[in-house]
Amino acid sequence: MADLRSQPCGKCGYDLMGLPWIGRCPECGNQYNKRTGEGLSTGQAERMRRGDRIMARLRTLFLLLMSIMVLGCGGLLSWVAWSFQKQWQKPLAIAGVIAGVLMMGAVLSYMSEKEL
Repeated sequence: MADLRSQPCGKCGYDLMGLPWIGRCPECGNQYNKRTGEGLSTGQAERMRRGDRIMARLRTLFLLLMSIMVLGCGGLLSWVAWSFQKQWQKPLAIAGVIAGVLMMGAVLSYMSEKEL
């Protein structure tokens, strides 16, 4: 009996169509059984994985935008401090440190996206 439906691996999503009924995914090594459905992806699991990827991307973009906003606010505060007190180092330095931490969070978030 031919397997005519697309049956993605439950772990990596590799299309197992045309492969034996019972075996291991050639992409990730996950065991599957097409007769029982074990190790195969369901539509709901794939939608959840897609939602996780979207949320991870939004988290990365949020951290990146926050770091840009912090730098902008620090620059604005430095300009105001320079206009009134002729001192500009502190607000920009503090904003730079905070933006650096947020940027590192964005980089780590981006790196973790690749695992999803």
